[in-house]
Amino acid sequence: MLPASTPLRLFRTIPVVFHRTASFTTGAFRREGVPSPVNRTFEPLPYFVSRTENNNLPVYQEYKAGGNKLQTRIRRIEGNLSFLKKQIEEAFQMEKGHVTINYRVGHVIVKGRRRDEVVRFLLDLRF
Repeated sequence: MLPASTPLRLFRTIPVVFHRTASFTTGAFRREGVPSPVNRTFEPLPYFVSRTENNNLPVYQEYKAGGNKLQTRIRRIEGNLSFLKKQIEEAFQMEKGHVTINYRVGHVIVKGRRRDEVVRFLLDLRF
């Protein structure tokens, strides 16, 4: 046992070693016919969503008409906006007209409070 006058900084310099008790290979979890993540190639999308200065995705939730109209706005999109619109409609199984495009400023607007779902969708596409 160390004396009570031992400074705490000595404990910070002692390396801590963790031992693994079990290991497994990823080959056991692969299904036949599905390419491994290492060999999978991704096709480039016809659009790009750039991140903000704080490294967040530019997806914003807006309240219009005194708070009665909720919508989600995706900004900072470069490229084919209509392709992104079609992908969002298919992914969320939305009716035609629930996703609109503002071509003047380059935004895609989704009806409803869907910010978390849209962020998850864009993260799955590796943006």
